[in-house]
Amino acid sequence: MEGVKSATVSFDKELAIVEYDTNSVTPEDLTKTVTSAASGDIYTVENMHTAE
Repeated sequence: MEGVKSATVSFDKELAIVEYDTNSVTPEDLTKTVTSAASGDIYTVENMHTAE
């Protein structure tokens, strides 16, 4: 995804850490991309936190 600098996913922990450019990507963009990867049937986004 354009604007994402890095992403690390732990399927066991159901956790993803994503570093992205806030000037070109929003949390809503990330949510749409993740949920559309499998039509929202498999992947969801919950409890998103932003760290500075």
